[in-house]
Amino acid sequence: MKTIKIMIHVCFLLVIANTVKAQQFPYASAFTDTKHIWNPAFTATGDEMIGSVYFRQQWLGIGTKKAPRLMFASIQYPFRKQNMSLGGALYSDKAGPITNNSVVINYSYKLKSLLFRYDQLSIGIKARGTQFSFNATEEIYREGGDPLLLVNRNSKFYPAAGAGFSYISNQREYQGNSFFAGLAFMQAVSTNLLIQNNDFARQLHLFGHIGTKLYNRASFWELSASVNYTAPQLLDIILTANYDYNDSFWAGLSYSTVNDLFFQSGFYVRDIGNNNSYMKIGVAGNLNVTKELVNAGPGFELILTYHTDLSY
Repeated sequence: MKTIKIMIHVCFLLVIANTVKAQQFPYASAFTDTKHIWNPAFTATGDEMIGSVYFRQQWLGIGTKKAPRLMFASIQYPFRKQNMSLGGALYSDKAGPITNNSVVINYSYKLKSLLFRYDQLSIGIKARGTQFSFNATEEIYREGGDPLLLVNRNSKFYPAAGAGFSYISNQREYQGNSFFAGLAFMQAVSTNLLIQNNDFARQLHLFGHIGTKLYNRASFWELSASVNYTAPQLLDIILTANYDYNDSFWAGLSYSTVNDLFFQSGFYVRDIGNNNSYMKIGVAGNLNVTKELVNAGPGFELILTYHTDLSY
């Protein structure tokens, strides 16, 4: 058992090292209601004001203090007459000794009826301020001497900006099937991060989404793929199939090319506050099936969203 734990810690160190050098955003989630975190153009694409709370804990087998953890709370508001949306979020992304606490502001402008009667192209921009912290006391290492380990805690603030677009072929989905796609460039404008004479370059991240909703009366299938690419070599693709029954509950399966398997499910709570509002509560579980990380244990995700339709 001790040997297995040591192997897990070594694998975890390799992932953390890769994270510092390249992967500086958390991996995307298979939950549909999180797209606005990765792409500002998905901010309040319809007529609903949406508040969200999300939590993800990975690799429970190595302990919650060292395993990656992501939390965020967000708000999205559509200004219907101005064809634009604004959003804000607070999120914390922690992986072992590294913590990123961020404040995010999204803006999206909507161009409607370009090709079809109910289609929409959204163009969004994102501004983000992040407090990056490195706590050497939580690091696992075999050899000392690294300058980063000489000081127990390091903390720096850096700003960044990005942009993206999204396209939805049918905003009034209940009247027919729809297609959606989006692409975002995160940290397109950013400063480098200097800690203890170590210069960490902020890498360009690309987040892509593509999918379709296929309706059968009040129920639908949602088939989608999301892509997370970090220059120069990190790539993660998540393939998802969800079934939503009559806006009562949903369930779905996902597969990630980093060898994660996901299962998600959730339900709706109607008439919260007024007839135009409802709540969605979802949970997901995942397990990495690679030989190196299968013993790291499962992870889970929780999401709660509150929706109010402003078109009435």
